[in-house]
Amino acid sequence: MRPLAIATVSLGCAKNLIDTEVFLARLAGAGAVLTDDPRAADVVLVNTCGFIDDAVAESVAALARLVALGARGKPKPVIAVGCLPQRLGAEIFERVPGLAGAVGLDDERALPELVMRVVRGGKVACDARPSDGPAAADTPRLRLTPPHWAYLQVSEGCNAGCTFCAIPRIRGALRSKPLRAVVREARELAASGARELVLIAQDLTAYGEDLGGRPALPDLLAALERVPGIVWLRLLYLHPRRITGELIDRIAASEKILPCLDLPFQHSEPRILRRMGRGAPAEGSAGALIARLRTRIPPLVVRGTFLAGFPGETAREFAALERFVAAAGIARGGAFSFSPQAGTPAARFPDRTAPRVARARAARLRRLISENARAFARSRVGRTMTVIVDGPAGRFLAARSFAEAPEVDPVVRLPLGSAEPGTFVTARITGAAGLDLAGAVLENA
Repeated sequence: MRPLAIATVSLGCAKNLIDTEVFLARLAGAGAVLTDDPRAADVVLVNTCGFIDDAVAESVAALARLVALGARGKPKPVIAVGCLPQRLGAEIFERVPGLAGAVGLDDERALPELVMRVVRGGKVACDARPSDGPAAADTPRLRLTPPHWAYLQVSEGCNAGCTFCAIPRIRGALRSKPLRAVVREARELAASGARELVLIAQDLTAYGEDLGGRPALPDLLAALERVPGIVWLRLLYLHPRRITGELIDRIAASEKILPCLDLPFQHSEPRILRRMGRGAPAEGSAGALIARLRTRIPPLVVRGTFLAGFPGETAREFAALERFVAAAGIARGGAFSFSPQAGTPAARFPDRTAPRVARARAARLRRLISENARAFARSRVGRTMTVIVDGPAGRFLAARSFAEAPEVDPVVRLPLGSAEPGTFVTARITGAAGLDLAGAVLENA
């Protein structure tokens, strides 16, 4: 019997991408042939997202398209994997008629066997419940990112208790990887060519609370800074309420931790933050935290995420949020409108903002962030900076400075042929093209 040809589609966040890399390694180790083309595959796996309604709709639509593709040509099983089966359980088969199987987060370790069960005509389903499996450590990955950068996940699940968030109902409670296991994985990634590590978790600042009773992110960062070959450490998702003086000192003193911090404020106003279950930063307000960070980390660039139209949000409170985003110069990030997630406390709050108002407010925040980003881009023209070259992107080389995270941010456009992918170079910024920058290579960094 010839090996199965398996195509995969990965939707959603970076944590999903790592899950995909892990199960691709398992499938390849079991003898499967991996393909990017669903039409050439015997089986199609879709690693789904189920965080908010829009993500659920995107996942359901992708699954339905692939089921229809099999119906038009050679029949092939389509299997949903990950967060959506974990959240919906058997309901996913009602949402996607013709779906051949559903594999939850805790069953991904047995994915090769479950795929074969589906191919032989068996049924694979998942119960709707929070994941409780251990955070995978020392697990091989078939990396889908370029060789010079990689995601490094340090924990799974979340204990923050935000009233609007369904993640704990899907990915479960906080489970941190042991520090030694994280460092070992970082060394392996460096040995495979990674020079930039992007640290991810549902909440990086909670790392280690379940291991030793206190947040251990500063200790982890100190250990990762000593990993040979790693030049940049990028931090994604730092809960503003958990930013401590020790963490600020560690970032400020580091030559490797990038001063581009992902702070999902969600809101600026204390009453709304309390209703969200997030609380205020230790400094008392979002503005005070930004001021402290800019004092200690002068080149700071802030990525912010905001939730508009939360139940009870008044026009005055939203106006204050707009003023905060403008004054803080938030030039990276996004804004979303509130959508009630089944099973969360906020879904039962009575004083709901009209959906059209919530959507309009989120759009206003996105425009404001975009205006800040354009102003930030213009302010960098004429400066010289170190960038990492990602590779060709049409008629230019795409590169990034400390202020641009991979895959989601604008880029620095360099002339084709002026540098090798995966290298650090010094570039002078010669212009701004919308949110992107144009630059010229001066020398290798």
